[in-house]
Amino acid sequence: MSNTLTLSAPTPAGVPVDGWMVGYKILGSPGAYTIVGPFVVMPININTLDPGGTLYEGYIQRDCGVLTSTNFFWQTPCNCVNTGVSYVVSPSGNQCQLNETVAATITNSGYCLATSQANVYSSFESRVYNPGFLTATLNLAPATPNALVYSDLTLAGQWANLGLSSVIGPLNREGVWIDSDCNGSKNALGVGVETTIGYVFNNIGVARTIFVGVGADNQFQVVVNGTQVADSGILGDLQFKIWHIIPIDVVPGPNYINVIGTGDGSVNDAIGMVIYDNTAAQISAAGNDLDLNIPFASHSLRGTTFDVATCPGTYSLDTSGGSGTYICRRTTYGICNAEAP
Repeated sequence: MSNTLTLSAPTPAGVPVDGWMVGYKILGSPGAYTIVGPFVVMPININTLDPGGTLYEGYIQRDCGVLTSTNFFWQTPCNCVNTGVSYVVSPSGNQCQLNETVAATITNSGYCLATSQANVYSSFESRVYNPGFLTATLNLAPATPNALVYSDLTLAGQWANLGLSSVIGPLNREGVWIDSDCNGSKNALGVGVETTIGYVFNNIGVARTIFVGVGADNQFQVVVNGTQVADSGILGDLQFKIWHIIPIDVVPGPNYINVIGTGDGSVNDAIGMVIYDNTAAQISAAGNDLDLNIPFASHSLRGTTFDVATCPGTYSLDTSGGSGTYICRRTTYGICNAEAP
């Protein structure tokens, strides 16, 4: 599908003696301008081979024969009005987005979260994954060379619980589980009952990669903006003996990050979650959490009121309003300047 770039009202108005010259490129592209012209009629229509909805930036220049004008710079705006759906312009300004909500499935409301620790948590290592990692990589034995593993971290205390302590290591620092009577002690959640820890990460700037650290006893899934990016499965013990540091892609604006844990009918369960706004190299070099930019860590939820809740597929749970106000959110995207079907 081709795209037509239209410049309808160059400034100053009127057609110069030798026409208009135009330079254009895809908005945000670091490449060179494509130069076209001269154009001697209005509006200026430029047919490209880019997909419909592509946004451009560029300049227009008057050629008056004897001399040329300075460049008048422009960029195409994103319009979402005519799509036939209730899209709005995304925070990035280069696509349309549709924001939808549905009610969360609340299994229990008004519970709390208590500390959950064990001497086997983080007892192997922490592992930083490369972008493009596969869920199956979560099940690699410690220190197994793999192209999808950036680094294995065994620094005692910070990244590994080598002494079988019940307080040392990432999952012991961050582990929480449901406390049904809010007395500070964890309680059992029914076999197969899922519960969600959520955080809204507001990304100021362009789309990029950050990391989420996660561990759980016995099972976790990671969902980002309605898309599942990791599933530990329930077999084995690497879910809680390794602290998994997973790359996630975030878009401009709010991003809904969920870690879902599953009860096994006993009190021996836990979820831990940390957001690292850092590179893989920075995480790997950190001697403690103070060396890192951590906007959220699940230990901050200990003692707070909590709803046992989940969302349907393609939605993420937004817990930012607090217990009793959880809501499921989904954002889908469309192209700018599209015509209604």
